[in-house]
Amino acid sequence: MQPGAIADGYLTAGNGYDGYMYVFGKGKSSNNDRGPLTSVTLGQKAVLKGTVLDQSPGQPGTPCVAKESMTEWMDYLHMQHTVPANVKGVSVSIDIVDPNSNFFHIADVTTDGYSGTFGYEWNPKSQD
Repeated sequence: MQPGAIADGYLTAGNGYDGYMYVFGKGKSSNNDRGPLTSVTLGQKAVLKGTVLDQSPGQPGTPCVAKESMTEWMDYLHMQHTVPANVKGVSVSIDIVDPNSNFFHIADVTTDGYSGTFGYEWNPKSQD
């Protein structure tokens, strides 16, 4: 690819391989989090899960991937390259707010690079 102009946080580049002009920049993403819809009793486990998906026009609904996997992932999606091995997903911080408006960090997890899904089994303990 031959780099072109840069403006408003986007980089343009022409690709001699397929004849297209590409624009690189941050795009939109969406997350969908699911957990118990009822109160969870101390000592009772709850599964927290969700997805983090790309919503940019070029590949809506595909998993968001980490920076170090981006080049191979984009080549796979747009250049008909083979599915890359070991695609790393993105980091997700799982946090809660209790009924008293206290904020608690539960865990940091990484999404699956191929599906964009994540999950965590949480066992609430008393916050002393």
